[in-house]
Amino acid sequence: MLSRREIKEAYQKCLKEYSVRKQDSEKKFVNNYLEKAMHNLELAGVLDLLSRDEEAKKAIGISSKSNYYDWIIITSYYSMYLAATTALAKIGIKSTTHGATIIALEYHYCIEKNLLARKYIQMIEEASFGREDVEKLDQAMKGRISVQYTVSKSYGDNEAKRMLKDAKEFVNKISEIIT
Repeated sequence: MLSRREIKEAYQKCLKEYSVRKQDSEKKFVNNYLEKAMHNLELAGVLDLLSRDEEAKKAIGISSKSNYYDWIIITSYYSMYLAATTALAKIGIKSTTHGATIIALEYHYCIEKNLLARKYIQMIEEASFGREDVEKLDQAMKGRISVQYTVSKSYGDNEAKRMLKDAKEFVNKISEIIT
């Protein structure tokens, strides 16, 4: 995990590279981003159920050996990423890359939260949102990259369960912050 100084420097670099910028028009997409985050979280849950339920596999005609742990990880990550995008949109920030989104989220919600309007600080405090939550998003991104861009089958049931659990917790916290 980066230090506070490193996060501030990384955020300034994102601003300079234009991968993060103030864009008040993003605020109108808050609900859309959150809906999509919830949609992806639901899909991850469906894939988890399908991976474990023999009757469901029979009903739709797939092999009993089939599992979707890789896609549980991928959709869990995207639900977290879209929730992070939601939080940034709420304060009028647009991010164009996954890495910049994580940096901007940590910068605004964890390090510089005292610069936000009191209502945002209160939302963050009530949701108990902190750096460990951003770390979950960062780990989820690394896990998603690993399973999405390789043909290795090193991912499995435990990783999929952990990612889905983390995604539910993360999306719920973001949802608390923005409502």
